[in-house]
Amino acid sequence: MSGYAAFPTDVREHFHPIIVAHGFVVEKEASYVVTLRSKTCLLVLDLDRMDLRVRVANPHGDPREYFGVSRVHTLLYPDEKPTTKPRTSFKLTSRESLRKQLTYYATLMQERLTHVLHGDFSWAPAYREENQRMQNMIRFIRMELDRHHPISQKFRNADPTWQADLIAYLEANNITL
Repeated sequence: MSGYAAFPTDVREHFHPIIVAHGFVVEKEASYVVTLRSKTCLLVLDLDRMDLRVRVANPHGDPREYFGVSRVHTLLYPDEKPTTKPRTSFKLTSRESLRKQLTYYATLMQERLTHVLHGDFSWAPAYREENQRMQNMIRFIRMELDRHHPISQKFRNADPTWQADLIAYLEANNITL
């Protein structure tokens, strides 16, 4: 992991309203990770080459599972498109980029995922199921489709239409994953 000395300070600044409103305390901090804990939720912010990943966990889960915040949002609000895509629309080389990513995630947590901060992990089984479905789809692309197949090309080029195309392909060929 690549770190950034001001990362913990930037996290505290951008997540301050969440920290205060939900009783979070800093459990761990370094130049590449900050872990915030409350009675009902664990937030882990990882930084690698100025690319931010935010995960949530139930602090009482056994074993503890971590769930990506963007994927939780997509699962709970499938018709809602995020206003900003942190991994594709930000330059990943500057502090300004990091601050935009922190703002994105803090806003997303405050506006759409407050119930998660309050300890609602009732969506976790659906998350696991979707994660397994996605793994099966990716495995199929890698193991069964030629590298030059149009769906494989879309997947490798991060074209989001690969999923719909693969589902149509599987249905047309009576393939069950």
